[in-house]
Amino acid sequence: MDISRKIDKFYLLMLMTKCGNNGRGYEIFSERYTDIETELKSILAENKIKPLNENRIRIWEIILELWQKYKEEHKTKNTLSSGLIKLNRKTFYDLFNAVKYIYIL
Repeated sequence: MDISRKIDKFYLLMLMTKCGNNGRGYEIFSERYTDIETELKSILAENKIKPLNENRIRIWEIILELWQKYKEEHKTKNTLSSGLIKLNRKTFYDLFNAVKYIYIL
């Protein structure tokens, strides 16, 4: 669950960055977005080649889709409020808890 820690750290770093003067501008975080998206795509691809893995595949698809959606929102607005960052962080926290549960089954 290294990716879970990376996403959590990503949002914590963003929260620690001041919102004014383009401090939370998309360009500042674009490389991290790309690194995480690449890793999520890799994890999804790994899960797609495993047999009887439909639930895992679907949850990784949801995680990737949300990551891409949140990235585009940030790119469009060029900033994120602290409230939205906290909400995005909580969403991924909940999704990764679901992943952990599915891997236990």
